[in-house]
Amino acid sequence: MARPKPGLTALIATRLAELAIAADHETAGKLHRLRLTVAQMRVLLALSDERVAQSALARALHCDVSNLTQLLRRLERRRLITRSAADGDRRYKPVSLTLAGRRMQQRLLPIQAQVAGQLYGHLTRRQQRQLYDLVASRS
Repeated sequence: MARPKPGLTALIATRLAELAIAADHETAGKLHRLRLTVAQMRVLLALSDERVAQSALARALHCDVSNLTQLLRRLERRRLITRSAADGDRRYKPVSLTLAGRRMQQRLLPIQAQVAGQLYGHLTRRQQRQLYDLVASRS
């Protein structure tokens, strides 16, 4: 019996997953010298100058709070972030970048751009905009 052919949406989903895996693989190789994982990079790039609740950060990164806690613990040990209990509520520990964390962010941005260029640089500017609009419409 012949296997059913996947529909176009399944093919798109498969290709997007393959691209995500390729991006992670390329990025991991470049992060090795910085002693960071791709997940840690995502956390650092998701943070801004403002303090953010761990639950909000987990939602933004589409990850479980317990997994995020492990990532934050490692970043905190490296002094790239801080978590401090809010006044009156020890359970609420907003996350913020340290100066070293902001410097690391600046080192990560060119890596992110280089990997994106490797994966999508063959597209014209217009095609890149169209791709962005298509994937952003789902967020």
